[in-house]
Amino acid sequence: MTEIDPMDEPDFSIDRPEFNPLSVTVIVPFALIILMLTYAAYVVYDLKQQAVPEPSENIKAFDRKPSENIKGVNRKPSELFNAIDRMAFGLFLLSEVGQIFLCGYSGLQLNRFLYESPVMENDEILERLKPLVRTNMYFVPVGLLFIGVALGTGLFCLYWHDLLEIGVVVGLWILSTGVAIRCSAIENRVRDMECPDPGLKTEYAAVCHSWLQRMFPDF
Repeated sequence: MTEIDPMDEPDFSIDRPEFNPLSVTVIVPFALIILMLTYAAYVVYDLKQQAVPEPSENIKAFDRKPSENIKGVNRKPSELFNAIDRMAFGLFLLSEVGQIFLCGYSGLQLNRFLYESPVMENDEILERLKPLVRTNMYFVPVGLLFIGVALGTGLFCLYWHDLLEIGVVVGLWILSTGVAIRCSAIENRVRDMECPDPGLKTEYAAVCHSWLQRMFPDF
């Protein structure tokens, strides 16, 4: 009986692609923004469809007394107000989810980096830090968009919506603020790492300076 060399046996293993964190950092915020725009467009379209009057409504408007047509008398909410009223809470939820995701994901990545490398000892550690800082910086403009939407729609909900939605708004504001504070503390720890090598410390300081002063990375 002929023996089969193990080296000649066919390889039936499947090469699985490695997980790419960039796919998460790009796809999730982009998907949330598309979902927010789609939701807003649907609300506006639905209100436009409802705004088309029935023939019976036209007859009622024709028979209405002149005093009822005076501006400010029995006036209904405008279409813009109705659109904002319907989409405010949904947009608030989506923007808060996006904000919490951005802060939470970036904070977890930086915290794991600190756990694995508490001291900036060599170039390899700095090279591992750079993509994390880039991701954090790219998150900033998207995060500002989410914060602006959440602030505007949240204030609208506080003034016009019921107690349940007000409670959700306040609760998510507290949660997102706590996550942001925690993420900021981790970022400060990363920027204050001990670096015994003078030459490496200069490059590390340049990365931290760009992180604080620039909108987008230059390294």
